Amino acid sequence: LEPGIYYYNPRQHQLQWRSHLPSALGDLLSGQHFANHISVGLFLSSRFDKLWWKYEHSRAYRMALIEVGHAAQTFQLAATDRGMSTWLTGALNEINIEPLLMLESPSEQVLFSLDVAMATGMRHPVA
Repeated sequence: LEPGIYYYNPRQHQLQWRSHLPSALGDLLSGQHFANHISVGLFLSSRFDKLWWKYEHSRAYRMALIEVGHAAQTFQLAATDRGMSTWLTGALNEINIEPLLMLESPSEQVLFSLDVAMATGMRHPVA
Protein backbone atom coordinates (compact mmCIF):
# COMPACT_ATOMS: atom_id res chain seq x y z
CA LEU A 1 0.00 0.00 0.00
CA GLU A 2 1.05 3.54 -0.59
CA PRO A 3 1.46 5.61 2.58
CA GLY A 4 -1.82 7.28 3.41
CA ILE A 5 -4.98 7.26 5.48
CA TYR A 6 -7.30 4.35 4.72
CA TYR A 7 -10.71 3.29 5.98
CA TYR A 8 -11.49 -0.36 6.61
CA ASN A 9 -14.95 -1.05 5.19
CA PRO A 10 -16.26 -4.08 7.11
CA ARG A 11 -19.19 -4.61 4.75
CA GLN A 12 -16.88 -5.08 1.76
CA HIS A 13 -13.88 -6.33 3.78
CA GLN A 14 -11.52 -3.90 2.05
CA LEU A 15 -9.43 -0.80 2.62
CA GLN A 16 -10.57 2.43 1.00
CA TRP A 17 -8.29 5.42 0.39
CA ARG A 18 -9.20 8.51 2.43
CA SER A 19 -6.31 11.01 2.29
CA HIS A 20 -2.57 11.59 2.17
CA LEU A 21 -0.52 11.38 5.35
CA PRO A 22 0.17 14.64 7.16
CA SER A 23 3.80 15.70 7.21
CA ALA A 24 4.09 14.78 10.91
CA LEU A 25 1.87 12.06 12.34
CA GLY A 26 2.90 13.17 15.82
CA ASP A 27 0.85 16.33 15.34
CA LEU A 28 -2.26 14.13 15.28
CA LEU A 29 -1.17 12.44 18.51
CA SER A 30 -0.70 15.46 20.78
CA GLY A 31 2.93 16.06 19.83
CA GLN A 32 4.13 12.46 20.28
CA HIS A 33 6.52 12.77 17.35
CA PHE A 34 8.08 9.33 17.68
CA ALA A 35 4.86 8.33 15.86
CA ASN A 36 6.33 9.92 12.72
CA HIS A 37 8.28 6.69 12.13
CA ILE A 38 5.65 4.00 12.72
CA SER A 39 5.04 1.34 10.09
CA VAL A 40 1.26 1.14 10.59
CA GLY A 41 -1.21 3.00 12.77
CA LEU A 42 -4.87 2.32 13.38
CA PHE A 43 -7.41 4.79 14.70
CA LEU A 44 -10.24 3.00 16.50
CA SER A 45 -13.58 4.74 16.36
CA SER A 46 -17.08 4.02 17.56
CA ARG A 47 -20.53 4.76 16.19
CA PHE A 48 -22.34 5.83 19.34
CA ASP A 49 -25.72 6.01 17.63
CA LYS A 50 -25.52 2.26 17.00
CA LEU A 51 -24.44 1.57 20.57
CA TRP A 52 -27.21 3.81 21.97
CA TRP A 53 -29.71 1.70 20.05
CA LYS A 54 -28.47 -1.40 21.88
CA TYR A 55 -27.46 -0.03 25.31
CA GLU A 56 -28.50 2.74 27.66
CA HIS A 57 -26.47 5.93 27.14
CA SER A 58 -23.83 5.49 29.88
CA ARG A 59 -23.55 1.75 29.25
CA ALA A 60 -23.02 2.40 25.52
CA TYR A 61 -19.99 4.57 26.27
CA ARG A 62 -18.61 1.94 28.65
CA MET A 63 -19.09 -0.79 26.02
CA ALA A 64 -17.24 1.29 23.42
CA LEU A 65 -14.26 1.57 25.77
CA ILE A 66 -14.34 -2.16 26.59
CA GLU A 67 -14.38 -3.02 22.87
CA VAL A 68 -11.43 -0.67 22.24
CA GLY A 69 -9.54 -2.43 25.03
CA HIS A 70 -10.23 -5.86 23.55
CA ALA A 71 -9.11 -4.72 20.08
CA ALA A 72 -5.95 -3.12 21.51
CA GLN A 73 -5.02 -6.25 23.45
CA THR A 74 -5.52 -8.51 20.43
CA PHE A 75 -3.53 -6.08 18.27
CA GLN A 76 -0.63 -6.12 20.75
CA LEU A 77 -0.63 -9.92 21.02
CA ALA A 78 -0.64 -10.42 17.24
CA ALA A 79 2.04 -7.77 16.59
CA THR A 80 4.31 -9.03 19.37
CA ASP A 81 3.98 -12.58 18.06
CA ARG A 82 5.34 -11.28 14.73
CA GLY A 83 8.35 -9.56 16.35
CA MET A 84 6.95 -6.04 16.22
CA SER A 85 6.80 -3.31 18.85
CA THR A 86 3.48 -1.70 19.65
CA TRP A 87 2.54 1.68 21.00
CA LEU A 88 -0.96 2.67 22.11
CA THR A 89 -2.29 6.11 22.90
CA GLY A 90 -5.48 7.96 23.61
CA ALA A 91 -3.74 11.35 23.28
CA LEU A 92 -5.51 12.34 20.08
CA ASN A 93 -6.15 15.61 18.29
CA GLU A 94 -9.58 14.57 17.04
CA ILE A 95 -10.18 17.92 15.39
CA ASN A 96 -7.31 17.13 12.98
CA ILE A 97 -7.84 13.36 12.73
CA GLU A 98 -11.53 13.15 11.92
CA PRO A 99 -11.39 15.23 8.69
CA LEU A 100 -8.56 12.98 7.42
CA LEU A 101 -10.67 9.89 8.09
CA MET A 102 -13.71 11.40 6.36
CA LEU A 103 -16.08 9.82 8.88
CA GLU A 104 -19.53 9.30 7.43
CA SER A 105 -21.57 9.92 10.58
CA PRO A 106 -21.44 12.74 13.13
CA SER A 107 -22.07 10.04 15.77
CA GLU A 108 -18.73 8.38 15.00
CA GLN A 109 -15.88 9.40 17.27
CA VAL A 110 -12.18 8.47 17.25
CA LEU A 111 -11.25 6.94 20.62
CA PHE A 112 -7.77 5.42 20.46
CA SER A 113 -4.68 4.86 18.32
CA LEU A 114 -2.85 1.55 17.87
CA ASP A 115 0.58 1.79 16.27
CA VAL A 116 3.24 -0.74 15.30
CA ALA A 117 6.79 -0.87 13.93
CA MET A 118 9.48 -3.49 13.60
CA ALA A 119 11.16 -4.11 16.95
CA THR A 120 14.55 -2.43 17.32
CA GLY A 121 15.12 -2.81 21.07
CA MET A 122 14.53 0.92 21.51
CA ARG A 123 11.96 2.21 23.98
CA HIS A 124 9.77 3.64 21.20
CA PRO A 125 9.11 1.86 17.87
CA VAL A 126 11.03 3.14 14.85
CA ALA A 127 10.27 2.10 11.28
